[in-house]
Amino acid sequence: MIMLSNLESAKRSLALAAAQQSYLQTAQALGYEENDAQQWASTMMTLLEIASLASERVTAKLTAISKTKRISAFLRGSLFLSR
Repeated sequence: MIMLSNLESAKRSLALAAAQQSYLQTAQALGYEENDAQQWASTMMTLLEIASLASERVTAKLTAISKTKRISAFLRGSLFLSR
């Protein structure tokens, strides 16, 4: 699976449009009426966006934690060397 947040803006827009079209076609193939198919595709796109935002936040938090640990390890090493 490609992470949407890793795509440049133009490619991200194309990927989102393709995903929405795929969801719509799936709903239609399952026999949903047009309005219901549109609603389902829209709901799936909302869930996809929420998942993408959550993934971005988790990645940012993990990156911040990693930086803090590296700084802490560096400082512990510096303090150890200065004794």
